[in-house]
Amino acid sequence: MQTRNRFWIYFGEFENRILENRLSTKNEKPIFVCGLARSGTTIVTHILNQCEETASFLYRDLPFVHTPYFWSGASRFYYMGRKPVPRVHGDGLMIDPDSPDAFEEIVWRCFLDEYFAPSRPLVLDKSYENRALERYLKDLFRRVQYVRGNRERYLSKGNYNICRLAYILRIFPDAKFVLCFRDPEETASSMTRVHKRLINMAKTDPAVSNAMDRLCHFEFGPQRRPIDLGDANAVNTTLAFWCGGQDTEGYLNQWMSIYRYVFEHYLSDSKIRSQIFLLDHLDLVRAPHQVISRLLKFLDLDNREDICEGLAQLVSPQKKRSDDQPIISPDTCLAAATLYKTLRSMRKSNETHMMP
Repeated sequence: MQTRNRFWIYFGEFENRILENRLSTKNEKPIFVCGLARSGTTIVTHILNQCEETASFLYRDLPFVHTPYFWSGASRFYYMGRKPVPRVHGDGLMIDPDSPDAFEEIVWRCFLDEYFAPSRPLVLDKSYENRALERYLKDLFRRVQYVRGNRERYLSKGNYNICRLAYILRIFPDAKFVLCFRDPEETASSMTRVHKRLINMAKTDPAVSNAMDRLCHFEFGPQRRPIDLGDANAVNTTLAFWCGGQDTEGYLNQWMSIYRYVFEHYLSDSKIRSQIFLLDHLDLVRAPHQVISRLLKFLDLDNREDICEGLAQLVSPQKKRSDDQPIISPDTCLAAATLYKTLRSMRKSNETHMMP
């Protein structure tokens, strides 16, 4: 563990000792939103963060995510007057100091040796053990809940948590997961657009790449790395596409690798599957009110009609698919479409399971 990381962990533990008598004694039913980038995890987290019961990391917690309480007073002045700005992704989503995002990943990185080292899979299963990390996460989640006004439920956004569901369930047995997915070709095309946008931005502003690295965003940009689930062939295939300038096909191959893993390791396990809400982005943009109502019910959050109606206003209408699509192998497209169809069918069975 790097010296810098040790310092911030120690400082976070010190904050915890200061607050110990004021914190909730339990981490009850934390909520984890995950999925491949560009699958809708951000808008889903924004929606859930509006609920009175939830507490999440916000932009105003930067740069001191280990000490949300100590920094909370100063951050009011640091972020005073900051107006909403478009996300760097160029997707039209506006963010401000009170917007949630995946800043929890910074903490995971501190505790995981050789984070994203070559040939080091990201997968953490139920056999993995890291008591220091587990204790720290439990305490940090409670501190975030306290800073947000003693909220009942911790809300996490972390795309890489899709590699850790079994491990997270060992730490938090009553956790609930919102697992987002989206049409594979749309996901791959969207990721390609964001990647090219960040590459161009980094050419004129090197700080862009540094910021993405600090925030653990390796999905696109100069610091892009494939998600390693322990399948060397899948990783090498994705890299080969990217190195050959076939960004979209590489992302599509990664989509299949990720969601095949989800199907084989999570959805095929009845216990894990019962704690997952499969959310297709297409359903959300087509019928936001109905999807949000089912989602809140699954998460044991208040899903009164007026609440769902208000949250549905946060969802933008479905955008027209671009006609400028790269040429992708028909076999790759067919394999991805078949897996997507399977996920949609399992999503429907989950909805049936939720019916009273």
